[in-house]
Amino acid sequence: MIRKCITFSAGIEDYYKDRLRELKDKYRGERCFCVGNGPSLRSTPLHLLNNEYSFGLNNISKIYPSTTWRPDFYVNVTVGITDDGWAAAAKDAIKGAVSFVDYGALPYILESNNNSLEIPDSVYPVDAVKEIKWSHDITNSVCKYGSSMLAVMQIAIYMGFDPLILVGCDVRWEPFDYAEDKDPNHFVDSYWGRLKIQGEHEVVVTPQMAQYYTDQAKSCHILAKHECDEIGVRVYNATVGGDLETYPRVDLLDVLK
Repeated sequence: MIRKCITFSAGIEDYYKDRLRELKDKYRGERCFCVGNGPSLRSTPLHLLNNEYSFGLNNISKIYPSTTWRPDFYVNVTVGITDDGWAAAAKDAIKGAVSFVDYGALPYILESNNNSLEIPDSVYPVDAVKEIKWSHDITNSVCKYGSSMLAVMQIAIYMGFDPLILVGCDVRWEPFDYAEDKDPNHFVDSYWGRLKIQGEHEVVVTPQMAQYYTDQAKSCHILAKHECDEIGVRVYNATVGGDLETYPRVDLLDVLK
């Protein structure tokens, strides 16, 4: 994919910072479900979340053909988009959802006219950084470290949601070859679309890389748990199975009762 270059007009970041401030604590005291993209989603009754506030992220729209559930909010802070399929999934996801998209990803997801992006009112650009920290003010930045779910949690808490209930957060990576194997780490085999090669080399998740990704994901949740405990926000894990033991586990059906 050719890197797209869009010039943002002067003052655009200040404009969107002001819009983000309007969301501060807007949903104070409401619970929300933060839906990850782990393989456990295949056995998760997502349709039961239709009357709940929920967040989806990244390629979540690839599960839409098999469920009536749609998230109220969508987050995409994956800066290094390298596949048209990924961008297409994001375009589907922002339809009907209040969306938070990293500035670097906007040119791939939104339509442009004369080198200017047409940003819908439902889309809020954010500045995603990979620092190992927590952002209490998403108007400055959203920290993406270890997993995009970390960014989802920061945004949800900024908006006042409490408690947060995590679903589809398996935090378990297994090795595989993009060119030959089905993706075992997400809810659909074709999660990564046509991402078969990188340069002239096949992309392979080696056992060492799988362990690294797993460690990173678990580490970001340890960070989130610490920060949420500090500010008194409750977080529960309703994932079906998986390896995330950082938060108290709850049964999704019991919660929805």
